[in-house]
Amino acid sequence: MSAFSNSEGGFIVFGVKDDGKRLMLRKFAFTIDENMVRSFLAEHVEFSIVTFEYRGTTLACIKVNKSNVEIKSKNVTYIFDKNMEVIELLKTKVFLSYCHNDSCIADIFGTKNLGEY
Repeated sequence: MSAFSNSEGGFIVFGVKDDGKRLMLRKFAFTIDENMVRSFLAEHVEFSIVTFEYRGTTLACIKVNKSNVEIKSKNVTYIFDKNMEVIELLKTKVFLSYCHNDSCIADIFGTKNLGEY
């Protein structure tokens, strides 16, 4: 859910099995506890849980909205890589030392005080 929030949002569907070639319906046999889900995420993550019937099978879906702030799960930020695999977002601190003659290089980064990304 952290990765969805930190990208474009998305849906997590329970009760569907994907074997890599086809999707198969499976019974959704448990309850999603919204409070438990929220305990793993930052309080401002926006999501909704829906249970529904599809072709006689009960499915559940969590719709995760895109967030304007970084969402962490247990103090770790996740994102999707270019292959849509969930990965940990690693932050790097950058210190740029320059003289006024090289200010055009610092301006490429948009600020002279880069801070933390």
